Amino acid sequence: MKNTERLVWVDLLKVVSIFLVVLLHTSAVGVYQSVTAHGWWAANFYDSLSRVSVPLFVMVSGALLLGKQENYKDFFGKRVRRVLVPWLVWTFVYMIWAVWFRHQPVANFRDSKKLFIDTFLGGFWFLVMLFQLYILTPLLRILLPHLRKWDQSYFLILWFTVVSLLPLLEHFTQLKWSIPLPIGLMYLGYFVLGHFSMNIKWSRKQVFFAAAIFTGSFLFTLFATFFSSLAHGSFDEFFYGFLTPNVIALSLTSFVLLQKIAEQTSIQKMHKLLHWLSKTVFGVYLVHVIILEILGSGWLGFRLFGFGWQPFIAIPLTTIIVFIISTVIIFLLQKIPYIKMAVG
Repeated sequence: MKNTERLVWVDLLKVVSIFLVVLLHTSAVGVYQSVTAHGWWAANFYDSLSRVSVPLFVMVSGALLLGKQENYKDFFGKRVRRVLVPWLVWTFVYMIWAVWFRHQPVANFRDSKKLFIDTFLGGFWFLVMLFQLYILTPLLRILLPHLRKWDQSYFLILWFTVVSLLPLLEHFTQLKWSIPLPIGLMYLGYFVLGHFSMNIKWSRKQVFFAAAIFTGSFLFTLFATFFSSLAHGSFDEFFYGFLTPNVIALSLTSFVLLQKIAEQTSIQKMHKLLHWLSKTVFGVYLVHVIILEILGSGWLGFRLFGFGWQPFIAIPLTTIIVFIISTVIIFLLQKIPYIKMAVG
């Protein structure tokens, strides 16, 4: 893959991933309604599609990080500056937001401590997972070049069995099959797959095959969630899990298809726009929930959310507006000295 193509592909993956994160949070409220409620199918459609958001971001992180050579000081210095500092700052931002906007009661130090832990580790669970992968990265950089193809296959089969197949068996048999793992190890397969896949040149036949699997996995996620929720009498999110077989298949084929899309001339011509957008991705992740809540609350004198009118149109429209506002805010904040450190 040429260097320009690689840069466009990486930027495209980042932008698509964060857009789908916004789409996921825009549509999420609707899936918790009754499956017969107005807008449920629209929410289910967009939420099923956006399940690839987190896996794609983990895969592109693996593609970017695992092939590099850095000393420990440089590697962890960058992670602290680019991720840990914004993570801490936005933890306090969301604590203030929870008290002021969501009216969460905080009466004493114990309440404040709980709110901090819930926000730092719960609200930002994705960063907890990512930081655990960062801790493993220097060792993975040493190990991965020495793995033969059979070693790679064995690792991926083992990962898939432990994080996906065993929990699936447990879900259907009610027997204890799953193996508890730190969250970073649970997503390690995605991280390594991003590294393994970044230099593969996919044939047309492979791309068509990936498109067929993507379509089948998406439809399975859509209808399995419906029938499971119908059987339970309330929303069942099991098949939405980022580590379920259907979402793993959906994510891997999305990765292949987006690599192929990035090679298209029309996308290559957009490389400056994609690169500019990619610089705001982490900040959009941090701020978009606040924008979504403000627009949906009526605080500005109007309400913009995915279920006020035609949900199949309103959900993506709301997502686009939230994405644009968040991107502009982060772009402006990145221009301010000192504050720019807090938005990645």
